[in-house]
Amino acid sequence: MPASHVMDVESLARELNAAIAGEVRANEPMSAHTTFGLGGPADLFVTAVSRSDLQAVLEFCRDRKVPVLPVGDGSNLLVSDTGVRGALVKLGGKFDQLSLRGEEFTAGAGAGISQAIAAAASGGLGGLEVLYGVPGSVGGGVYMNAGTRHGWLSDILLSAEIVDQDGASRSAAPRDLEMSYRHSALQEMDPAPFVVSAVFGLRAEEGSTVRERISALARDRRGAQPLNWRSCGCMFRNPDGDSAGRLIDAAGLKGMRVGAVEVSEKHANFFVHRGEATAFDVYRLAMKVKRRVAEETGVDLKLEVRLLGDWPDE
Repeated sequence: MPASHVMDVESLARELNAAIAGEVRANEPMSAHTTFGLGGPADLFVTAVSRSDLQAVLEFCRDRKVPVLPVGDGSNLLVSDTGVRGALVKLGGKFDQLSLRGEEFTAGAGAGISQAIAAAASGGLGGLEVLYGVPGSVGGGVYMNAGTRHGWLSDILLSAEIVDQDGASRSAAPRDLEMSYRHSALQEMDPAPFVVSAVFGLRAEEGSTVRERISALARDRRGAQPLNWRSCGCMFRNPDGDSAGRLIDAAGLKGMRVGAVEVSEKHANFFVHRGEATAFDVYRLAMKVKRRVAEETGVDLKLEVRLLGDWPDE
C-alpha cells in the first residue's frame, strides 16, 4: 500500500513544503488543474520550480515510497472523482523559461505550447505554429507527441531532456523516444519520467509572416472546435486512415449525453462539459460511444485522454 494511504498526507505536505521553494498542497481537488474542470483530490499536488526542487521531491517521495506522477496543464487528463493516490508533480518557475539561439528554440517543460509559439514568432522563428491550438504544456506535448493536421511536435523536435525518477538526467532525440502518432516511449515507462525541457529546430522568418499564419490557424480552429465549452480536446485517437470524429458522427452520436457531458455537435471527437458533470459521466459517455462505434463500424476506438485513478466497470 502506498505510503500516502498509511501516513497523514497533511504531515507529508508540511514536511515537503519546508524542503522546496515550490508549493505542496494536500488533498488538492484536481478539478482546479484540468481543462475539463473535473476530478477528485490528489493526495499531494506539488509544483516544483527548479531542478533542485524536482530532485528534492523525487528523493522525498522515493524515501517514503510515495508514488510520483508528472502532470502538465491538465489538458489531456481525466482524473477519477475518487481522486488519485500519491504525488502529482507539475513543473513551473524556471521550467517555464524560453530561449532562442540562432534557429534553435529551447522551451522549459512547464511553458505552455501557446506561450512558446508566441515567443518563437516574436523572435523571428517559424515552424512551431503547426502546433497552434494544441492545449497544454511543452512537456505534455513531448510526452504525447502533440500534433495537428499541419504537423507534429516530433517533426521539429531536436532533443528533449528527461529526468528519471531516480534523479538521473539524459538527452533524448525523437528516434530515442520512438515518437509516432500521439505516442512516445515515455508513455510506457514505469515509473513515469519527467520531460524538463525541449529543443526545437525552427527556421528564420519575419515575425509578421508567422503571426499571419497563426491568425489563419486561429480562424480555422474557431470554426471547427467547440471552444466555448470546457473539454479535454480530442477524446479518442484517430484510427489508421480515418478520423474518430467522422466515425462518431457517422454512428449518429453527436449530441449524445450522460449527465451534463455531451458529444459536441460541432466536433464529434470533443466531449463538452455543459454544467454540473462528474468525471465518471465523461468516462461512461466515452465507453458508450466506444461501444456504439464498434457495433456500427467494427472499429475499436482508443482513448487519447489519459485516465488517472479508479474507474467503474462498464
